[in-house]
Amino acid sequence: MIMVMGLFSRPLGKKTGTGGFSEKVSKSLETLFRRIARWLNGKTDSYSPAQWFMLLISFFLLTGSYCIYLIVSSIW
Repeated sequence: MIMVMGLFSRPLGKKTGTGGFSEKVSKSLETLFRRIARWLNGKTDSYSPAQWFMLLISFFLLTGSYCIYLIVSSIW
């Protein structure tokens, strides 16, 4: 184990703590994201590949045009 000014005194394989606040927040966010993903999958289950392609192209056009708008408005 390498000691650099006492900053890394904990062995690398050992965890600092379990069940803390950050772990609870992480688990609740993961649950929320999974719930949203399941809902979106249910809504888009019947989309054909052509509809997915058009949705993807629309998303790229909208986000790309907004980015161009932001760049141009920052210059002017």
